[in-house]
Amino acid sequence: MKRIFIFLLFLISAHCYSQQIVRLKEDINLYDENFEVVKILDKNKKIKVSQYEFEYHKNNNNNEYDYYAELDDDFQGYRVQASKLIPEKSEDIFNDDLITKPGDVYFIDEFFQGLKFQDIKRIYKCYENTIKKAEKYNDYRDWKECCSFYQKSTYITNSQISFQNYFSKFFGEITNIKKDKDMYELYLSYYFYFDYNQNRILNNINLQKEGENTVFYLKIDGDYISLYYSDKKTLINTFIRTKKQTQNEFEKFLKTESYITSNITWPRHADGSCDYDGSKNTTTPSQGTKAELTTSLTNISTNKNMLVRENLKLRSGEATSTQVLAVMQAGTKVKILELGKAETIDGISSNWVKVEVQAGAKDKEGKDIKKGIVGRCYGGYLK
Repeated sequence: MKRIFIFLLFLISAHCYSQQIVRLKEDINLYDENFEVVKILDKNKKIKVSQYEFEYHKNNNNNEYDYYAELDDDFQGYRVQASKLIPEKSEDIFNDDLITKPGDVYFIDEFFQGLKFQDIKRIYKCYENTIKKAEKYNDYRDWKECCSFYQKSTYITNSQISFQNYFSKFFGEITNIKKDKDMYELYLSYYFYFDYNQNRILNNINLQKEGENTVFYLKIDGDYISLYYSDKKTLINTFIRTKKQTQNEFEKFLKTESYITSNITWPRHADGSCDYDGSKNTTTPSQGTKAELTTSLTNISTNKNMLVRENLKLRSGEATSTQVLAVMQAGTKVKILELGKAETIDGISSNWVKVEVQAGAKDKEGKDIKKGIVGRCYGGYLK
């Protein structure tokens, strides 16, 4: 596996020299390589960042780690705090609570699913094809060492965004931010992307691995940060913010298949609900109306053929925030391959299920869905 990972690591660690011009959000310190304060730079001053990717350093003056940008031109070799930079001509900026703070860590849904069900296979299956190819080499490196996102190279700032581990990377250089209702519209002068997670299937767009002057969208839902393509519909990935202690338990789980539950901080949506601890909101009857009873469906099981009750979205993962692969027409036959997390939706208690679409399937427009497509759907809408 080392050969593949060396190539991926090269892509991740390579520094591309940028000509990004930014301005200062406030008066900030200019540091030399020893983190001695050289001078104070004034608010709104324009400076040039020398490298695409910010660096995670320990400032010995305050004994804290933070993200720093290395500068160019008149300040070549000096550093400033990355969180204090904003695009030169940006119309808006992110809310402060979205900006990455020291100690913030990012997961994907499959990591929390693995922890919740104590099932390491849920994580392995994300990268199974890549891992199997790499296992053929004598210098194979255990995939469990490669899952966590690099704390040093994963961050959200007003001028750059970056999510990186061995298996995936999305990096973008921001030139403008616009608030668009519950989303942020991002203008990226440059982006770089790859993802070997088999649950991320972008069949309906041709997203190049590298591009310039492209629009993306960020949708924020509590601890969930979803990245969408410019059509606002195609989900590229959802990143979930958590803490270092959770990452430590996750890495312990990968090695020993056990962890201390009390050390896990389960993520929450903006409404306070959680997908992993049973607190997900269920349908509540309104005052003056007949109470809606919660129905528990237990007739789903693996290897069972079932029919779609009504038009139903086939998704890449076990959450309504994941990518829609197709909308299956009522009557579509599917085979249940695997039971997933339990959840109550619209007063129905059931499980998310991994299914394989059978012959004769149609989408909501009556067009054919290719036999054998695999995805996830909510089992409460199967019969």
